[in-house]
Amino acid sequence: MAVFRLINILLSLAMAYTFQIPRINAAPSSKCRNLTMLELSALPDMNELLPNEEPPNLWDYTEPLVTKATTLENFPNPFVNPIECNRIDVQESYICDPDRILRKVEADRIDELLSMQRHNSKHHCEGLGDVPFRVGIAIINSIPEKDMTTLASELLDRWNLSHDKCEDGIVILFVKRFGKVSIKWHKGVEPYINAKVASSIYPICNNLLHTEKMSVAIEKCTSFVIKRLTGEVLPSKEMHQMLVILLIASVIGLGYVYIIITTLAELQPTPRSQSR
Repeated sequence: MAVFRLINILLSLAMAYTFQIPRINAAPSSKCRNLTMLELSALPDMNELLPNEEPPNLWDYTEPLVTKATTLENFPNPFVNPIECNRIDVQESYICDPDRILRKVEADRIDELLSMQRHNSKHHCEGLGDVPFRVGIAIINSIPEKDMTTLASELLDRWNLSHDKCEDGIVILFVKRFGKVSIKWHKGVEPYINAKVASSIYPICNNLLHTEKMSVAIEKCTSFVIKRLTGEVLPSKEMHQMLVILLIASVIGLGYVYIIITTLAELQPTPRSQSR
């Protein structure tokens, strides 16, 4: 707007100056020269019309100026592009949240949980000794449900979570739009996590995603998987199966005890036979 005001003022002065200047080849009078100098000296200060404003700094924006949908092809790597994963000013992160679903403090809590897991859970890896399972968390706003498994498998390999020759990496993918989770692992993680265990974990995590705040659901589901890796907790279905097995074993055991006691009782001589 200041530029348009300046242009209008200059046009007005130019028109006024044109009508007051004598024709060419005519000597200007002293009165005309004084009037011209007076009008030129009355021009407004350029700094007042166009204040010296600094251009905007792109780093001041917390949200990207142009957003693009996150897909399998452009999903970033937290170990290579932490900023694109919404993990800024962190030394190391195993979380990638390109759609900015979590706040920094929420992601920090989950990263702290993963860090504790890497320090506390160890397994033997040939040539490396005792090493932790490495769990990566991927969070996306929306993706076709049929592509969830493909994306999780792709990220597991792309992020290079497994130790050499150990195949011990895990990726947990959370999809916000329809509240579902996909877990992918390399064979070195079994039997702690396998297809049967994962089928028991999915209902728990999916229920959390529908009933809890997104950050809380991710934290609880991640914690559950971590405890499964350390053997601290079993999925509910597996616990029920264990209880059934223990119950059957107890009944069989009691049956054997009853048979043994009965047999021993029959082998003992009766008092009448002893008196004879």
